Amino acid sequence: MANRAWAIVVFLLTDQALGQGPSTRDQNCPCPYGPVTKVCLECRRVRCSIGGSALTKWAAAEQWATEAGKKWAENCESLTRSNPHSSTEMICSTTVTPCAAICASRSKDANCPSRCAENVGRAAHACATFPWPARSKPVGVATEENLPDVFT
Repeated sequence: MANRAWAIVVFLLTDQALGQGPSTRDQNCPCPYGPVTKVCLECRRVRCSIGGSALTKWAAAEQWATEAGKKWAENCESLTRSNPHSSTEMICSTTVTPCAAICASRSKDANCPSRCAENVGRAAHACATFPWPARSKPVGVATEENLPDVFT
């Protein structure tokens, strides 16, 4: 019984430290503590896609950029599915980097690992800071010209 009580205390303290305790919710995506909703997963999917797009955009001149962006987004979505109650910031900032695998197999450029790693930080930033929902008109329709530029 004592072991179970300690396990519960550790769980609650860990969740509270991460900002995901029973009375809190992720302020960046509509992800309440409890059952994971489709809206929560869609918000995270969009954020992961934005992060991958940012990686691709910032390294656009590099031959490996598109594949690295796609793989980063896949890794982000995988992390979301396996840790649905982690905060958006935690998901975006701890997504596994695709740089080592991409640079080893696809690039002969000696600068690939450092350039890729630099841009993974930008991917994480774009993923974590994109507002949800991005309402630009009273009916909630977002248009390209009214969306914030998270790529800067």
